[in-house]
Amino acid sequence: MAFHEPAWALMELYLSIPVTCLRKSQALSTAEGELNERNIRLSFLQLFDSSGAAYGFQVRKVKDVQWLHVVPSDYSRMFRAFGRMELSLSGLGGDGWPGDAPVFQELNFPASRLSSKSVLSIPTTANPINTRIERHLIKWIPAETKNVPPYSAEA
Repeated sequence: MAFHEPAWALMELYLSIPVTCLRKSQALSTAEGELNERNIRLSFLQLFDSSGAAYGFQVRKVKDVQWLHVVPSDYSRMFRAFGRMELSLSGLGGDGWPGDAPVFQELNFPASRLSSKSVLSIPTTANPINTRIERHLIKWIPAETKNVPPYSAEA
């Protein structure tokens, strides 16, 4: 198999995290304190195609972390904060790596054994935060493109 130049991807990730606080009005600021651009240390993502083949991506940049709304849970002082973030990714390449971006349209996070949603543990400067992936959108940028994504590490 031939080595293919890795592709770039811009991922919009919608996620949720559980937060503990006294009031619903405090939940967004609590979520912001737990997971923000300054404390995320995510460097690698692994996505899977429909056949179960894994593809590794280096996380170049985390941008625009926003916490949008909160819903209460069944437990006292426990809420679920919903938010979004943008990731700039680059494929790691290697043998068997598809070179055409349309092949990647169906890549997903691994399925959770406990929930219908995927779970991603995001390392931070303090402790890892277990997030539930609500949905994700990927925009592929072909490897031949000379332009680097606007918010990559090189920009």
